[in-house]
Amino acid sequence: MPHTRPPDAEALMADAIRAVVDRVLTDQHPLPRRLDEDTIVLRAQVSELVNAVADSVRNLPSDSDLRKVALLAIAEAQRKLRAGPGHNLDSASRYARQLARCANALLHHFEAIADQAPIP
Repeated sequence: MPHTRPPDAEALMADAIRAVVDRVLTDQHPLPRRLDEDTIVLRAQVSELVNAVADSVRNLPSDSDLRKVALLAIAEAQRKLRAGPGHNLDSASRYARQLARCANALLHHFEAIADQAPIP
């Protein structure tokens, strides 16, 4: 029997992403260890969201504004994923905030696209 997620699993994942995003964007003086952990989590979340949004835009018309802005958000997130945190706490903190903003934008686009989908 294949493993399936309960219907609210996506909402729980979105809540977990938002929790990390909020922490990174509001903590002005993060501890280095916490910053490293959050950055690792955000990189994984952004990578997953890039794939999820890319899959979901395939169902949108090519001239859709929602599709266009989602693709721009994907490209920006991919650029951030290729970058690195730098060599000091300030650049690492700035990088984590950039990833957090990317995660927030991708999550927004993913939810907006899901809202456009017809209910079966």
